[in-house]
This record gives sequence, C-alpha cells and structure tokens, in this order.
Amino acid sequence: MRRLAIASLLLALLAVATATAQAAVRSKCQRLKGKDLAPAKTVKLVALANDEDGTDLVGCVLPRGKVRTVTSSEDLYTTRYDYALRQVAGRIVLVSSTYSSQYAFSESTRVVDLRSGRYYTIAYRCQQITGDNCGDQTAAPAAFVTKLGRAVAAIGGPGGMTIATFDPFGRRRDLDVATAAELPPESLRLAGVTAYWRHGGQPRSADISSPG
Repeated sequence: MRRLAIASLLLALLAVATATAQAAVRSKCQRLKGKDLAPAKTVKLVALANDEDGTDLVGCVLPRGKVRTVTSSEDLYTTRYDYALRQVAGRIVLVSSTYSSQYAFSESTRVVDLRSGRYYTIAYRCQQITGDNCGDQTAAPAAFVTKLGRAVAAIGGPGGMTIATFDPFGRRRDLDVATAAELPPESLRLAGVTAYWRHGGQPRSADISSPG
C-alpha cells in the first residue's frame, strides 16, 4: 500500500513538473512581435514585412491560438495587392483587400474569425481594364462587426444601396433597400448589437443579434 502511495505521489509530481515545463515554453502566438492592432488583450494582430515589398496581416488568440494570415499586401511591379484594416472586435477582423494589374481590378470586404480561421465575404467587385465585369459588382462603403462575428453593412451595387446583416457563418439578411441618395451609407452605425441608419432622412434601426 505504501509503495502504491509513493508511486501515485511521484506520478502527480511528474504531471505537475510536465505542466510547468509546458507553460514555460512560450507559444508562437505569444512570441508574435510587432505593433498590436487589436484592442483586446487576449488577441494579437500585427503587420509583418514579407518578401514581396509588402506586409502580411497576421493574428491569433492568446495564449496558444494558431497564428493565421488574414491578408497580405504585395508590390509585383505591374501587379499590386493591398489591404485596409477596417475594424477589430475581439477576435473578429473586418478587412478590405484589393488587386490591381494591367488587366483587372478587384476589391473584397471580408470578416475573419482569428480563433477558427472561418471567414465570409460581405462585398466583392471585379472589373477588367477593358470595362467588362469579371465578378460581382458590390462594394461596402460602410461596415461594422461584433465580437461574436456578426456584421452589418451598407452594400452598394447595381440595384442601389442595401443595408444588410450577416450571421457568424455569413448568412445574409437584407434590412432596407433604396437608392444611395435615399440610403446614405455614411448614416450607418452600430452600437452594441443595434444598427442605426437613415432612409430618406428618417431614422431606422434593427437588432442584428437575431438569426441571420
């Protein structure tokens, strides 16, 4: 019985020592250096120089989340990739990326979850230099995200301006549709989970926490 007790104690001490040693080894996420662009203390988001005269926007959830590349910028002489960080809410990143060359131009606005790596597209437009369209023709001049991955955006396209909300899986629900003059995108704002905008000068609002 005494030997069994001693063996159990040794195993317990070994487990504690192993856990302590593992905790002492800093994760790749913890070692990520650079100006932190994420307001949340549990999230890191930094722009790291790459080999293509641009930067990689990379982030992770502390302490040991996977380091993920959200988007990148590159200068390839006749081809450029650029991005704009639009908002960070907890682990959720809202970013717009562009591509331009002598052949075409495209722009996409996406929502990325740093924890899972899941993302969805809010708006996308593409046009060839010849003037022909090569994809959807939507843009999001105004967009906001919540810490749980929901989004609301003013989406402009051939049909006018639409106020739309998205659930964390990217499922879209349209809230309002009108011309850009009647539905100015700059009137859109988000407070908590309530979106506010103006239609023809009249205030409107919607709770975007409801199912998409």
